Amino acid sequence: SMGIARPVMEVYPMAWIFFVPFILISSFMVLNLFIAIIVSATQEVHESEQRAEREANNLVAHDERQEMLDLMRTMHAKIVALEAAQQNKADS
Repeated sequence: SMGIARPVMEVYPMAWIFFVPFILISSFMVLNLFIAIIVSATQEVHESEQRAEREANNLVAHDERQEMLDLMRTMHAKIVALEAAQQNKADS
């Protein structure tokens, strides 16, 4: 305010009508800029945490699916063996 506002107000005493709203609006805009940066950073952190959680859940689900598949293959092999034993018994 020392470099621009005071010399202008010496020449035009009603210049405060321009400078006061200008300073208030400028301050509000700068404050909004900082808040936007903080909100954006917080949102990025939240999204990365959700992404990591989703990936962890996918790994757990993949492991569970693999375990179920292994159990089904084992059961299938046992059923085939039982059918073969039953067929051998019937042939004898």
